[in-house]
Amino acid sequence: MNRQTIWFLPIILLVLAGCSAAEAVPPAEAQTRLSKAWAAPRRAIWQIDWPAAPVGGPVTAMVWQYGPHLRVEMLEAPAPALVGQTLIVNRGTTWQFNRFDTPPAPVSGLPSLPPVTDAFAVVDRLVSARPVSATRQTAATLQYNPAEKIETRYPNGDRLTFWLDPQTGLPVHLIVYAGDRRLELKAVQTAPLDSLPLDLFSPP
Repeated sequence: MNRQTIWFLPIILLVLAGCSAAEAVPPAEAQTRLSKAWAAPRRAIWQIDWPAAPVGGPVTAMVWQYGPHLRVEMLEAPAPALVGQTLIVNRGTTWQFNRFDTPPAPVSGLPSLPPVTDAFAVVDRLVSARPVSATRQTAATLQYNPAEKIETRYPNGDRLTFWLDPQTGLPVHLIVYAGDRRLELKAVQTAPLDSLPLDLFSPP
């Protein structure tokens, strides 16, 4: 099936005015919905704003996810050495390199590319945990586009808010409050992956 890529203008976030109010939903139902959305195969350009991260500023990354396969490419970062850094996870095998190097020289070390993989780990932890309460707003507005907003709260006070595209069900905006730290992810572009692009998850 041919599906259009979804584009979103950054920065402006409007959360409905005069539309449906948020309604309480069973926490288990909300957890299932968010887990499914977060695990959906997709390609996305994420803007990540995480003041607590050691990088020192927002970053932009292209991310492909398909089951146990992950590819992360750094597009913009405050540290020039980060731009072009690429991480590939193909089931249990990983490669890390800078895609601007010719030929790419693999980097040894842990299979991570901070702050992207660290931010994803925070979201992974919360969508895997059982919230104590949840609300849903089906007629929310995100950057002038319709969206579904789901917010979950956890026993330790953490809070996770997802905005989902109503056509694809993919996450397009996330805000996490974990303790006194705030993490925000905005999808500048996102689209479903209907098949596994093997060339993207192969060694350089």
